[in-house]
Amino acid sequence: DEDNADIWSANLHYAFDKNVALGGAYAENTKADDYKKAGTVELDYKGAEAANKGTWGAYAAYRYLGQNVAFDPSYDGAWAGTKGWEVGTNYTLFKNTVASVKYFNGDKLDTGKDAEKLFGRVEFLF
Repeated sequence: DEDNADIWSANLHYAFDKNVALGGAYAENTKADDYKKAGTVELDYKGAEAANKGTWGAYAAYRYLGQNVAFDPSYDGAWAGTKGWEVGTNYTLFKNTVASVKYFNGDKLDTGKDAEKLFGRVEFLF
């Protein structure tokens, strides 16, 4: 009956070495009745460094983004109200030019229908 939110969250990140890291986050809206939980687990390998041509990285993640807690998530693959797997990679084409590709495949939380997205970006950093 109200539009109030009371959200708490917890985040963890552990780097196994300079190349591999595992991270996760969980959030909950204690005032919401439905779709009040959000979480993600992500395994990262390396990462493109904008200053170093030829560097690259990749990741695999599971995302569960309840729309009453993850109002506007910053993931470019998954979006609010979805759950599923996301994979991505990035590569430094030239100094200060990084290309990224992400693919999400999962379901919409409210309908159970398929949710799929392919996202690409080229960033020019100055």
